[in-house]
Amino acid sequence: MPYFGFLVPSPSQPKLFEAPDDLFTRLEDWTKPEVIVQTVRRPRPAGGAFTRSMAPGAAAPLPNAPKVEVLDMQRVAGYEAVVLKANDAKKLKEWLEEHGYVTRPDLETWLEPYIKAGWIITAFQIGKESDQPGTGKSTQAVRMTFQTDRPFYPYAEPADQRAPGAFRPNRLLRVFFLGSARVEGKLDDPKTPWPGKAAWSNTLASDRRQQVIDKLKIDGESVPEKARLTVFDDSSSPRPGVADLFFSVSSDQSTLARPPIIQTRYVDCGRSPRRRLAGRRGGRPGRPADRRPGRAGLGPGEPLAHRRVGAACAAWQTMLFGRDPSKC
Repeated sequence: MPYFGFLVPSPSQPKLFEAPDDLFTRLEDWTKPEVIVQTVRRPRPAGGAFTRSMAPGAAAPLPNAPKVEVLDMQRVAGYEAVVLKANDAKKLKEWLEEHGYVTRPDLETWLEPYIKAGWIITAFQIGKESDQPGTGKSTQAVRMTFQTDRPFYPYAEPADQRAPGAFRPNRLLRVFFLGSARVEGKLDDPKTPWPGKAAWSNTLASDRRQQVIDKLKIDGESVPEKARLTVFDDSSSPRPGVADLFFSVSSDQSTLARPPIIQTRYVDCGRSPRRRLAGRRGGRPGRPADRRPGRAGLGPGEPLAHRRVGAACAAWQTMLFGRDPSKC
């Protein structure tokens, strides 16, 4: 019975470690949009309230006989991982089929450039520790550490995953890049622009930098003292996965934040300022407010500023609701 699996290419043999899922939750929280609450006062209404051309360097020559070499096997983060090196894409595809991986014709074409460049393929499968019905199989994120000349993300996909109806719409790819400077990403194909956009970029505070080090259990020296986090969002569907995604230092080193989320809070007014002031300053206690023409219901001697507030309230209600200004 085939199990869910996936393949990850790398220019050199990787080391695999379990990574905590909650690290991504923290990164999401640190880079989320600012929420701005604006208050709008309104009159109380009547009624109730309401890469494909790889450049990893010259590859060592491989023997002519097709073969697949197992460099390492380990269980990590709920996966069974096998690190493979092959000199023939067809032979590697056959090996995967023999070991319970689901393959298809386009997979061989996808593997070919990596094999020719001498890259390593790491095959992951969900652990087969139990086949009993109802047994949950828990997995977590995986950290892969390897040597590379250029930072990259394995963006390329087999061609059949880009065919109409074969891809899942509205899928979001979010890449967190932590380095010494703001970076930009480009596909390793000059004819194909990457649709991903930088959404956030800034220097991490020292306490947050330390949280990343502690969560990933890595040497602090591998994270720059002034670590710069850049976040990219790619919501394209289908993705133009004709090549892998490589990163380099951007010419734009300005900070970047997501557009703020504006939340409008409506507050119902009580009595209008005109009525409230008229009750307080309309003459002797208990005496009704002066209703002479031109006074707009204000008491005699009412300051001009208060008259303007009352008039503005009346005009606003007339404009929005068609109400009689005298009943504001």
